[in-house]
Amino acid sequence: MAFEPHFPGYPLCVGLARLARALGSERPYALVGVAATLLALLALDARAGRGLLGALAAALWVCSPLAASEALRPMADTLAAGLGFSGAALLLGRAELRAGRLALGAALLGAAAAAKPDHALLLAFLIRPAWRVGWRGTLAAAAGVAPFALLGALALAEGCGGWEAAWHEGQRFLSGHLTDWGGLQAPLHPRIAYALAPLGAPGRGAPLWGLLGAGALLGLGLRAPRGLRREVVCGLGPYAAWLVFGQNLAHPRHALVLLPFALLLAARGARGSARCALLGALLLCALAATGSSARSWVEGARPIDRLAEWVRAQPSGTRLYAGGSARALAYRLPAADLRRTRSLRALEADLAAEPFPPTRVFVLAAEVEGVAGAEGFSLGPLGLRELDR
Repeated sequence: MAFEPHFPGYPLCVGLARLARALGSERPYALVGVAATLLALLALDARAGRGLLGALAAALWVCSPLAASEALRPMADTLAAGLGFSGAALLLGRAELRAGRLALGAALLGAAAAAKPDHALLLAFLIRPAWRVGWRGTLAAAAGVAPFALLGALALAEGCGGWEAAWHEGQRFLSGHLTDWGGLQAPLHPRIAYALAPLGAPGRGAPLWGLLGAGALLGLGLRAPRGLRREVVCGLGPYAAWLVFGQNLAHPRHALVLLPFALLLAARGARGSARCALLGALLLCALAATGSSARSWVEGARPIDRLAEWVRAQPSGTRLYAGGSARALAYRLPAADLRRTRSLRALEADLAAEPFPPTRVFVLAAEVEGVAGAEGFSLGPLGLRELDR
């Protein structure tokens, strides 16, 4: 509920989740993600031609390993993917487009960007329709996007502590994506797994399933109408380039939004009983891959859940320093002594400034730079280390 650990804060996703929590939901992120996915499934069914093909494509989406796992995580990807596809589906393949439909599609794409800001690159789907409709279409598209752009900008400035701080934080964050942890800086193996992520999430499904599924969808998608293929490729082009060259390839969730577009093309290309049977076989494989690893996705199995349990069990006088997880932990455990820091040097300066520092200090080594040499306590994959003071 304090999903602000890294730039730029995902304002619409957090806002909707807080509303769902206020209404009594125990799984607010899952609720808003499912709502957006249901909307997008209706759009996928309608654009796939309804009937059996639409049903198979929709079932493949919700049963794919990546979609199933992301739907259970308190993240923005499921919500953004649902909104982004719903907006694009209103615009795809329309020879004649009214200004009202264009404005609605623009609003949904703008909402996807406010839920997960890198989805602003999906606004490329607006270029061709707005050009066709003319200046009225351009104004309608701008009117649909503007409220969400304003929401994102104001939330960014508020979260970073002002416009100047937001500018510097944005530069730091984007430079990291393009150098330290983003894109082609990653090893080759994660890039290969990432390419198959929409159907076979690395570590959550058999790699063979991912390879076969991606090949089958590609073969079916190449049989889709040429005009539709062209629109999808052009609309996804900017986002796909950002995925390859700028995103953190260690997190396949960023590829989730590609899945419904791949399924739309596959459904439109699956004419004939043999190709329908292929989609059905892919669905059975997806169900098998999802069921075999569902146990690792349930609430309580995530590292941050285990970390929160460990923090609760610590005696008074214990402090934990973390990076991006600090705010989320502080929201769960408001009485705990938790601090956010980016480096060991900043951590030491923070301790030196206190006349009565805590008796035990731990650091989440995986999130804080320069923790080499920290010794003592270790909690498995959580990467906790007790500082040798």
